[in-house]
Amino acid sequence: MPKVMRTARTAVPMLAAMIAVLAGCANEQPGNPSPVGGQSASATVPTSAAGSTGQDPGLASIKACSLLTDHEAATFKAQGAGQNQDTSASGATSVCRWTGRSASGASTNLSIAVRAAQGIESVNAEGGQLTEGKVNGRPAKQLVDSSGGYCMTSLAVTPGSRVDLGYVIVGASDATEACQTDNQIADIVEPKLPKYEG
Repeated sequence: MPKVMRTARTAVPMLAAMIAVLAGCANEQPGNPSPVGGQSASATVPTSAAGSTGQDPGLASIKACSLLTDHEAATFKAQGAGQNQDTSASGATSVCRWTGRSASGASTNLSIAVRAAQGIESVNAEGGQLTEGKVNGRPAKQLVDSSGGYCMTSLAVTPGSRVDLGYVIVGASDATEACQTDNQIADIVEPKLPKYEG
């Protein structure tokens, strides 16, 4: 499967940003997406056209842990099944996290956040750098931290909803390996999402 974008990198808080913010990146696919050169996405949460609550009802019913099977997670050296996470502070409708090990044996965290009322335009750069592109034709953004092993991909479902895929390698000096893994995860998850309606 083709990959979306290659990203430039800057500093972003690593583990805390991944678990608490879970706010965005976009996967890699073919093409030459242009970086969002220093421009941070707005922190405002846009509303989806679907439903009076502003949530995309189709996406809101999807559980984050269902988007990666145990077998698929094991491909990325996840240790055990994904664990549902509290969504009260994140704005997500469902969050799942796996812990594991990288190829070098470092600790890793893999997260999926379903955001039924937040589109990719509300992805916050948090001091990192965003780039835009597409994953299998789906609009996406990628957030990268060059000072640590943190990468996150946001896949659009509608203009007002998205799914975030985050991957961090604890103690890594750059995000190259994290983004390579995050891109592979996006290629697995993207076909499982509702068709993009934009």
